[in-house]
Amino acid sequence: MKRGRPRHNNQGRSNQGRKPNPNKALESNGPGVKIRGAASTILEKYLQLANDATTSGDRVSAEYYYQYAEHYGRLVQAQQREREEREEQQRAHREAKQAEYEARKAARQQEQQAQ
Repeated sequence: MKRGRPRHNNQGRSNQGRKPNPNKALESNGPGVKIRGAASTILEKYLQLANDATTSGDRVSAEYYYQYAEHYGRLVQAQQREREEREEQQRAHREAKQAEYEARKAARQQEQQAQ
């Protein structure tokens, strides 16, 4: 008898609530170039290409590159906001755990003193 993987292997495990990985390699097929890397890396590359095009006097290409840079800049900002929110949630969770620990510790001390 052949044993295989269950048909419903991912049942109950959806991607709901998961945030995209900020370090995920993205691929951009911009005007004349193909760039791979994190959003921040792609942003820097497009800004450099735009500056190079501006320096060489090619205003049209520079505008294209600036538009791509603006898009990846928005992605980087969104990732930063998500990271800050996640850090704030983690900090609040740690503080709540610490307060809970301190309350239990104080309750134990009161019980010991009462005996």
